[in-house]
Amino acid sequence: MIIRTNFNLIIRKWKRNKIYSVISISSLAIGLACINLFIAFIINEWQISVGSVDNDRIFLLQSDNPTNIASDEKTLHIRSELQPILKERYPEIENYCRFQDISWNSVFRAEEFQSTQMLLLCADTSITEFFPIPLIAGDIPQTLSSPNEAAISMQTALKVFGITDVLGQSFSISTLQGESNFTITSIIDNSATQSFLKYDILLPINNKTFRGGVTFVRLDKESSKEKILSKMKKDKELLPRLSEECQYYLQPISEAYYDTSEILQAWKFIVHRDKSFINIGMLAALCILLISCFNYINMYMAQLLKSEKSIGLQSLLGADKAQLRFHLFFETSMTILIGFLFSIGLVIVMMPTFNSIFDAHVTSNFLFSKWVLLYYFVLMVLLTIIPSVYLFFKLKQQPLTLLNRHFIPHRKTQFTNGMVVVQTIISIILIVGAIVYSKQLSYIAKTANIDNNLIEIRANNLPTEKLKAFKDEIISLPNIAAGTISASSYLTGIVREYEDHSKQTLYAVDNDFITTHNLSLIYGEDFTTDFNSNKNKVIVNETYIKSNSIVDPIGKPLSAKEPNKTISGVVADFYNEPFSNRVKPITIYPISYYPYSYGQVLQLRLDPNNFPQTISAIQNKWQTFFPDRPFDYDFIKDKFESLHIKHAKTATMIRFFSLISIFLTAFGLFGLISYSTKNRTKEIGIRKVNGAKITEILVLLNRDFVKWVFLAFLIATPIAYFAMNKWLENFAYKTNLSWWIFALAGLLALGVALVTVSFQSWKAASRNPVESLRYE
Repeated sequence: MIIRTNFNLIIRKWKRNKIYSVISISSLAIGLACINLFIAFIINEWQISVGSVDNDRIFLLQSDNPTNIASDEKTLHIRSELQPILKERYPEIENYCRFQDISWNSVFRAEEFQSTQMLLLCADTSITEFFPIPLIAGDIPQTLSSPNEAAISMQTALKVFGITDVLGQSFSISTLQGESNFTITSIIDNSATQSFLKYDILLPINNKTFRGGVTFVRLDKESSKEKILSKMKKDKELLPRLSEECQYYLQPISEAYYDTSEILQAWKFIVHRDKSFINIGMLAALCILLISCFNYINMYMAQLLKSEKSIGLQSLLGADKAQLRFHLFFETSMTILIGFLFSIGLVIVMMPTFNSIFDAHVTSNFLFSKWVLLYYFVLMVLLTIIPSVYLFFKLKQQPLTLLNRHFIPHRKTQFTNGMVVVQTIISIILIVGAIVYSKQLSYIAKTANIDNNLIEIRANNLPTEKLKAFKDEIISLPNIAAGTISASSYLTGIVREYEDHSKQTLYAVDNDFITTHNLSLIYGEDFTTDFNSNKNKVIVNETYIKSNSIVDPIGKPLSAKEPNKTISGVVADFYNEPFSNRVKPITIYPISYYPYSYGQVLQLRLDPNNFPQTISAIQNKWQTFFPDRPFDYDFIKDKFESLHIKHAKTATMIRFFSLISIFLTAFGLFGLISYSTKNRTKEIGIRKVNGAKITEILVLLNRDFVKWVFLAFLIATPIAYFAMNKWLENFAYKTNLSWWIFALAGLLALGVALVTVSFQSWKAASRNPVESLRYE
């Protein structure tokens, strides 16, 4: 009976106060949807980071990066001779699992399907001891123990064969070592959202061709880590290393998932997540929830004050504070529950967009997993209790005080103003973050200045001379501005190791490299078409000259290691790495004389006009020259932008949350100004009767909100400056924090507030004063 009475009272109250009720429930639904999605995402990420079989005993083997010993930079590339020695010499190591990615120089063929972009991963039979692999059919250890068997993911099977029941199907893989045939004996279910590894095909490791790769080790217990590292340091001279200075390290697998520092190799099969992305996203989602809760409390307080006479009458008629508090708690619970139910609908609608923005794999099934359901329960309890406890204290007034309709608690006004200020501070900080992130990304694109129409055609294992003939054939086609042959991708180069274990980044290219990429030749001359004249020429970048302190470099020997090579030209520094790294010294060799040239890449600069027809013409020529090779190409600018993908996704995320915060803040302001104008209806009528103009009434109603926005701007600016300045420290080359960024954020917040508030203020100011005073 009590519950039914309270339920009826609440429904009646919501009907009488439609604006406040809609704002409260809608704000809660949006805030809960954001936090629910992000918490589900974090739980999913946590399950990936701890998703190995013996998580606390599994470690990733690392080594110092031999190209940058002076720094703390690590590499995951471990020499092939080391692993058997580890297991034999250190009994604390129970087992190891090696991985080798052979995708970069491989061609996959099955029936009519061909691709150079298949993710091919070689692994030891011990893989199932380290990572869970859900199977549809087969046995992974047995498959990986046979040299000509393979496991395929369900999605890849559908893409290649059109069906998932592919046991017994065969395919071939061509590499530098030749062509190998494989039979599919296992099918992997990769529809699960939790995975530390990413691959299309799983192959056995060929010990004859394995030259090193990524290694995971499983210890007998977690505490053995320090003991093993101590032994490895003592055995330094006995263990194979990448260079004499290199030490070995053991990284817990849970930390490895959040480690994005690997630079020497792009290990595409290991899934990484930038922890700062998760932290920023979680903070932004919590801010959205905070704004939502503030809207709810503000609207509830407005309704409470509006119905204070009713509360006073209930008290005089015998309702004690316990009953009033139960009513309040019951209403809060109902509001939270309804908001939560609406949020689930919003979550389903927002999920595809969220997955795209956050590179997530949250599914509707995962939203109701045990960990997510536990979070839902805890969150709803907290959201019910915390506002209720605060509002309980607002019912301490005596009934006669509550019956006074002119009573407006000063503390309530201060608290409401404080919440509006906090909401606006959050919005301004998010707006500044969105602007600075976008400005830095724009600065990167402008400074790198990579042509939008540059493409790379994969030409793995093709002889340079045959590829040159193809290039000469297509360079005469319409809409092809220039082309060059390179032994490596534009964004990687080649790392060459000398006898003293020193390293050098170089390019091996033909005479059209500088022209194709529009590089600026500062001194000297480019390579010529004459084969013999290029024999001893080398072109270097500005950083090479500065780092080696070479004066008047043209005609001088390249270095003591290569005295027969002379510097024929110097190009301006170009950007082939993330902007978090400084430009490194680079040497450019003629491809005809570089001993490791396989003609791996053909780079073309196309005219943007008739792009589809140009690509089609290139493909037709390709199929004439190389009928057994698939035609694949990438835009170089897209590959460069992928180096900063984590920052691009963070920028998108902040824009997403800043828009929501602005919307929710405006929503809350709309409710507050609606309450304020209704509460001051008599005052407005009297002022108008006494000659006050509409503009004067607008200023009267709006000035407090402008004051709050200005106060929020003063508080938000140093916080946003500190946060953005700290973030920009991650870049070697960065934009500046201009004053207009903060001014623009403040103006946007002020504009949204004024538009929202003025709509209601104008209605109140333009109303006939007779209507507001006729019953007084």
